[in-house]
Amino acid sequence: MAGWDASPASSALAANRCPTPAPPSSSKCGTLEFARRKLATSPVSTRMRCPTTRPRRITNVRAPTTACSLQRSEANHRRTTMAKSKLGLLAGGPSCIAHRSKLPTTIRTGATSDTSKTISAKLTVRDAQLEDYVGIRKIINSKNNRASFGYLPRVVVEDAVKNQNADGEKSQHRIRVVVDANGRIVAFLRAYHRQDGATTLHEIGVAEDMQSSGIGSFLLTELITASRKRGMEKVALKTPVGMRSNGYYPRFGFKQAGTYKGRKRVLNCYELTL
Repeated sequence: MAGWDASPASSALAANRCPTPAPPSSSKCGTLEFARRKLATSPVSTRMRCPTTRPRRITNVRAPTTACSLQRSEANHRRTTMAKSKLGLLAGGPSCIAHRSKLPTTIRTGATSDTSKTISAKLTVRDAQLEDYVGIRKIINSKNNRASFGYLPRVVVEDAVKNQNADGEKSQHRIRVVVDANGRIVAFLRAYHRQDGATTLHEIGVAEDMQSSGIGSFLLTELITASRKRGMEKVALKTPVGMRSNGYYPRFGFKQAGTYKGRKRVLNCYELTL
């Protein structure tokens, strides 16, 4: 191999070879020159490419605080606070109860007792009478309320009405109705003050065309107030699992106290400590 002579083919191959770069010098300029020469003589596929330097995105940059921005922030805070206070969400149940208890309520002109009150120019809340059962049944059988209520026999309503009328404010039974200017019952509530110091809310319902008007909240607040005056310890109720009412009662301070397995469905138990 030492006496091998390059053939024409090998000579041509050697002529096409990249020249061997000189070793880098110790100086900085020599190092840069060596890098340039190596880059120029290397194949295109293996050449070093300078990485593209992109400016880093800067996020979460707060704009400088100005007088206008402070005014807008304070205005937004006031609007949010007012909206929450109207819905009774600032302090949970107590704020909602306080708000609903401030509805315009005055004794109706010509009323024979304080149990009849006018909550607006067209609506009157009073104790139920025997003839009110038909109106109560219409509310229970309406499309939006049918899934929440069970069967309410006439004898149950009549018994509650008779005991309430006989004992007045001392009656353990409490059944109230809201009547419009035409005499139509648009809402009702039935409850019972038990001997063990708990008030049981059996039913509360509002006609479909009067829902979300605050009538139901007024009746519930009235019951809570009456229970406190009687010295009751708590208000208890049950509502079917999965119903919208499960999100309604906690706004008044009710807390879930467990579940109850009924004959046909499971019920959530709620209690309000007075």
